[in-house]
Amino acid sequence: AMSGSGIGISIARNRFSWVRAALVSQPEAAELARQHNDANVLALGERLITAETAKESVQKFLSTEFEGGRHQRRVDKLSQIGKSTAYLGGGGLVFFAKLFIVGIFLLL
Repeated sequence: AMSGSGIGISIARNRFSWVRAALVSQPEAAELARQHNDANVLALGERLITAETAKESVQKFLSTEFEGGRHQRRVDKLSQIGKSTAYLGGGGLVFFAKLFIVGIFLLL
């Protein structure tokens, strides 16, 4: 997801209980967002990062898996917030988010 700074779009996406949007400005942050927080939406600020950094961030995000382990408890707690409004879960949502990001990546 993209917006000028990335802040607005990340706030808007995180309003849904099944979304864990991470605003990143470096590929390493995209990787950590997936590894440690099981982020399923990548938010980028088009005015704040270069096209190359955006592409690298998307590639890292799409190629990184959630580590689970010590991070799972935190993700489970976040998932419980507003759970009654969630209608997509688990792998289906991650797949949907990745398809959306790939679409944005192709536009870059």
